[in-house]
Amino acid sequence: MNESMSLKPIRVLIADDHPVILEGLALLLKPAKNITVIGFARNAEELNLKAATLRPDVVILDVIIPNCLASNNIKALQKILPEVRIICCSGMTLNDQIRSLINAGIDGFVLKTAVAGELRAAVETVFAGGNYFSQEITDILIRSLRQNEPEKTAAGEGSEQFSDKELSVIRMICEEKSVKEMSEQTKINARTIESIKIRIMKKMSVHNVAGVVSYALRNKYISLDDLSLGS
Repeated sequence: MNESMSLKPIRVLIADDHPVILEGLALLLKPAKNITVIGFARNAEELNLKAATLRPDVVILDVIIPNCLASNNIKALQKILPEVRIICCSGMTLNDQIRSLINAGIDGFVLKTAVAGELRAAVETVFAGGNYFSQEITDILIRSLRQNEPEKTAAGEGSEQFSDKELSVIRMICEEKSVKEMSEQTKINARTIESIKIRIMKKMSVHNVAGVVSYALRNKYISLDDLSLGS
């Protein structure tokens, strides 16, 4: 291999709707001389535009960013850059969602609680053609296969699972967004948003927004840190 090629840094694009997370992930990667963060994206449109113009080797993608479902983000990225490697980064560890993302074509999944060394290892591994999943993610998948319980959450509570669209609405409910704001952010009409909210509450067996927030926190669909960042 040509020495100049071997020294060429891995170009990384990070997508997350929270500036603190974007900056934090970039700082974790900064000490690695073989990795360069070339840009940030805070929504689906910006992600697609920067992927097309900057042409990263690896994209670190939050599971939920505004205006698009996670699986659609992955498909769009693969269409723009067929060779791009994708690592999902999330604080949620739902077996159903992990399986969906793997089926969509991700190359890795790292928790937002990961240490710097793990994030760098993930980037290096997927860039080299491998797959990288945090140990907790691997454990969840193995436990699910052994127990044949694909719908069980990591928190061990609640058997109901939610689609990417429902997860996005759950997060926005927890962030106290109005139906109008949800509609504008997701490009879904308000009536459909209302229907999704009703479906979510039925699945959770709750009767109001407070119940949704309590359920989401208890079952780790969202964390207190997420709520504070969204405020």
